[in-house]
Amino acid sequence: MNKKWKLTRLLLACITLMTNPCIGTINAQQPLSPQTDSLAQFVRNIVTYNNMFVQEKVYLHFDNTGYFMGETIWFKAYVVNPMNNRPNILSRVLYVELLTPEGRVVQSHKFKIENGQCSGQLSLKDILHSGYYEVRAYTAAMLNWPDAPIFSRVFPVFNAPQTEGMGMYKDPFMVPSPFSERRPDMRAKQPKAEKVNVAFFPEGGNLVQGVDNRIAFKVTDKQGNPLATNAIIYNSKQESVATAQVIHQGMGSFNLTPTEGETYYMEVQTEGKKSQPFNLPVPMTQGIAMKADNMKTENLAIKLEHNGRIDTTRALGLTVMCRGVVVRFDQIKWNGQTSTTLEIPKNTLPEGVNQLTLFDTEGRIYADRLFFIKPTKQVQFALENKKNIYQPREKVEMNFKLTDNEGNPLHTMFSLAVRDADTETPTNQANGGNITANLLLGSEVKGYIHDIGYYFEADDATHRQALDLL
Repeated sequence: MNKKWKLTRLLLACITLMTNPCIGTINAQQPLSPQTDSLAQFVRNIVTYNNMFVQEKVYLHFDNTGYFMGETIWFKAYVVNPMNNRPNILSRVLYVELLTPEGRVVQSHKFKIENGQCSGQLSLKDILHSGYYEVRAYTAAMLNWPDAPIFSRVFPVFNAPQTEGMGMYKDPFMVPSPFSERRPDMRAKQPKAEKVNVAFFPEGGNLVQGVDNRIAFKVTDKQGNPLATNAIIYNSKQESVATAQVIHQGMGSFNLTPTEGETYYMEVQTEGKKSQPFNLPVPMTQGIAMKADNMKTENLAIKLEHNGRIDTTRALGLTVMCRGVVVRFDQIKWNGQTSTTLEIPKNTLPEGVNQLTLFDTEGRIYADRLFFIKPTKQVQFALENKKNIYQPREKVEMNFKLTDNEGNPLHTMFSLAVRDADTETPTNQANGGNITANLLLGSEVKGYIHDIGYYFEADDATHRQALDLL
C-alpha cells in the first residue's frame, strides 16, 4: 500500500475518551483494544481540535442577480458556525469588498455583526466601466485558515440606459473600458486548456488492480464549460474495455477492473470526431477500492474491496465527517474475505456534504470520498400578493407566512428579495439567493458549480445521480 498522506497528529494533553453518542461505536463504557484505541485517538484529536478552534462561514443574500452602473447593491449577511450552520458569535466585524473585472479592490467596507447578521450596501455610482464585478465577504477569523471558504459572488454590471422608461432594462449591454487592456490583471493566470479536456476521479481516490473500480470523469472545453459526449475506454492493445456517457454537465462514470501491467486511455466524441487519447491514472498494485451507493433513500451502502495484497491484520477505521465534525466511526474487519460492506441509515447523518475516510493506525489514508445528504427540513414560504402586475416604482404590498414541514409557524428574522418575474428564471433564482445551496454544497466543494440550483430541484434518481457525480 503506497502511503497517500498522513493525518496530522495533534499534540494535545489530557484528552479524555469521547462520550458523544453521535460518534459511532466509541463510548466510555466499552473496553477498547490497543488497535481500536489507536484508531479512535484520531477521532478524539479531531473533536478536540474543532472545539478549540471554531471556524466561521459567511453568506450574502443580494437584492438582484445583476446591476447597472449607478445603482446600489443591497445585501443581508449571515455569519454561521459551519459545524451546525447556526448564527455565530465569534466575530463582530464583517469585511465586504468590491473587485473590478481585473481583480483590483475598489471598495472595502466594514459592517457590525449582531447575532450573526448584518446588512449593508455597495454603491456602483463611482465605478468607471461596466463588466463582471466580484463581491467578497469574510471575517478576520476566517483569514486564519488557508482553505477558508471566503464568500465570493460575481455580478454583471451593465452600462446605464440612456433614457428611462418601461423598456430601459430589456436589453442590457456592456461597453468595455478603453483602458482595460492597459490595466494590470490582478487575477491569477489559469493554465492553458486544450479544445477538449478530460479529468478522471476514481472513487475512493485510487485505481486499484484486480478489483472492480468506479471512475467518474468530467469533459470540458477550452473555457471550462461542460461538454455532452460519449466516450470509449481502451487498453494499451487498443482494445475497447468499457464505454461511458456524460450524464450531466460534462460528468459521467464507468466501471473498470484493471489488470496487472496494463494501462488505459479514453477517447471522446465531439462534433462527430474523436479526440486525442486521455490517459487514465496508473492502477495501483495494492490498495482498497471504495464504492458508496447513495441512490437509495433510506441507507448509504458502502463496499470496500482489496486485491489480496494488503495486510488484512492491520486495523482500519472508517469515519464519516460533516463540516469538520466526526459523526460516525466504525472499525473495518475483513473476516478472511476480500470485500466487506456496511450500510448507514441516512437519517443518522447530517444534511450537506459528508466525507468518508478509510485509514489505519498510522494515519495512512486508503480511500476517501464525498457524498451529499439532502435536507429534509425546509422552510415553507406562503405569499399572498395584492396584485399580479406592478408598474415601475409602484409600492408593493404582500402578506406572507413562514412555517416548518409540519405547518407550525416560525418566528425568526429573514431577508426577502423581490425581482422582476419577466427576467427571472428558476436557475437564476437558485444561483442568486439560495442559502441552502451555498452553505450545504457550494462552500463545501472546491471550484465553480455550474447551475447549482439544478441539484435541489427534485429528489428523484436523475438528480441524485447528478449530485453524486458532482
